[in-house]
Amino acid sequence: MKFPSTLSSLVEYKQKAITAFRNSHFRNLVISVLVFSLLFTGVLVFSGNHSDLADQDVSIYGQEAAITAQANNLVSAYGLYIDGSFIAAAENKETIDSALDILLNAKVASLPITNITSYRLRNDVIIEEGEFNPQYIADEATLYKLLGMENEYSFTFVVKSITGEAIDCKLSAEVKATGTKTVEIPYDTDYVDTDLRVAGYEKVVTAGANGVGIENYAYVYHDDVLVEETYLSTEVIEKPTNEIVERGALNADKTVNSLGILASPYHGRISSGYGYREDGFHDGIDIIAISGSCYGHDVYAAMNGTVIQACYSSGLGNNVKIDNGNGIIITYAHLSKILVTKGQTVKTGDVVGQIGATGRATGPHLHFSVEDHGKSVNPLLYLDLDK
Repeated sequence: MKFPSTLSSLVEYKQKAITAFRNSHFRNLVISVLVFSLLFTGVLVFSGNHSDLADQDVSIYGQEAAITAQANNLVSAYGLYIDGSFIAAAENKETIDSALDILLNAKVASLPITNITSYRLRNDVIIEEGEFNPQYIADEATLYKLLGMENEYSFTFVVKSITGEAIDCKLSAEVKATGTKTVEIPYDTDYVDTDLRVAGYEKVVTAGANGVGIENYAYVYHDDVLVEETYLSTEVIEKPTNEIVERGALNADKTVNSLGILASPYHGRISSGYGYREDGFHDGIDIIAISGSCYGHDVYAAMNGTVIQACYSSGLGNNVKIDNGNGIIITYAHLSKILVTKGQTVKTGDVVGQIGATGRATGPHLHFSVEDHGKSVNPLLYLDLDK
């Protein structure tokens, strides 16, 4: 009995085999045929799906091969990232550092800032070693263009990525510098109280004048925008001249029964008043300059009269006494020079001598004392402060 060669013949053959199954001579043969048909049917089913499976295997294996090939093609390099965006990679870090230095120097040179002390890029710059696709490795010229350098004289400072991806990144610099400002130094006012004038009286004796100074500052710029200014110090070029104001200090107690018959012998201020002090009773007032030294300044007659004494004595030094009539005798002491003679007649305002420090004196001043009918009195009660 021959085996069938086609599927239809096989089915017909199976039917005949079933009919003959009861025949003991064919039983073993039928079992063999049934097993063969099952195996043959499985082969046909497997053959029908074999083509699709083969295509799927090729596709998977192709992708893995492509990925493997691409991974095997990566190269070690240094990636440049600015403000979180990938710019490009370079074979060595020095190429990136050099490009950034040139760019930063060009950026600072383009700014209208002088007296620069330091500068840096404000952008977040990261240079990181890694594995990169060869097409993202930039040579020096390409890297310069990506960083906004058209040529050695032209810079846009607009950064691009070698991947072609759009990024919003423009290089910015922080610049620190110093600067100066010429300023006026205001003058102060010094008040000098004098007992030769009543309270409320003020007169400018020395006019004030402002000085000149140079203020030093530290500046911080973001590009060309000033964002911080710090005062450091002031250098005085010309000192100010303080204003000096004479201010009256006579109060009601000192002006009680004031006669106001004497003119001021010297326009200054009182350094020591009438009355008791540590070294004993002071029978007059001492007058000095409002500011500076009074040595050699003229002393004026406080009232018309006749010179009754013009000499030197141990305590008063060079001194002049003038009898003004009506019992009033005035003494001018510690003079450096005596400019009148005994018996000379003087009028109010005549120069009788010059201030000095002769006799018992600690420094240049005019000692001015008044006697009324032989009695020592406070000169302030007799002075007319408007004369």
